[in-house]
Amino acid sequence: MKAHKATLIDRERELIARESAFAAHEAAQNAAISHKDGEILALQTRLNEVTGSVASLVQEAVTRREAELRDAVLEYEKVVESRVQQREEEIMEAVRVREAELLQAWQSHEATVRAACQAELEERWRLEQDKLQRMKEDIEEKARAIEESQQKGMHHLHHVQIPGSDVPHRTEERQDATGRSEEHPGTTRAPGRVGGALAYRAGQATANERGD
Repeated sequence: MKAHKATLIDRERELIARESAFAAHEAAQNAAISHKDGEILALQTRLNEVTGSVASLVQEAVTRREAELRDAVLEYEKVVESRVQQREEEIMEAVRVREAELLQAWQSHEATVRAACQAELEERWRLEQDKLQRMKEDIEEKARAIEESQQKGMHHLHHVQIPGSDVPHRTEERQDATGRSEEHPGTTRAPGRVGGALAYRAGQATANERGD
């Protein structure tokens, strides 16, 4: 009995020791779990803080990048505007140069055309003058021939007498200041040379009629 009782006491002690160890272990586990929960809570808090910070940082980065992009776009627009303005100036300069070249070419062409027209007009004028000179010479030559013919006719008319008439059919002409001939009263008055030619022809016709 004593041995059995001692065994029970030993087992009871062992059980108590195990319970104590289990309680200590459970307390350690609870403490560890509590510590882990504290760490998890701290990590969650830190995560929330970091998440908010990251969002803020991301927003700041986006805002900063947008500002950089706006600045870059404005700078590029300035560069493009400057290049466009420079190109427009180059085009306008080229246009002005081309206009000056066209104006010079047109003035040269106009001068050439004017010179050609002037030469052609001078040539036509010379030809017309030559033509008028020839016409004048022809008229003067014909006038001289008519004058000589009239002079011969008047000379013959002074010596012609109409048959059957006692009055000689002749006229005495004298030149006045205007170059017209004047006859004695009773005779036909006609202008100078043409009148003499008409009188001569009329006398011949009368003489022929009376002769028939």
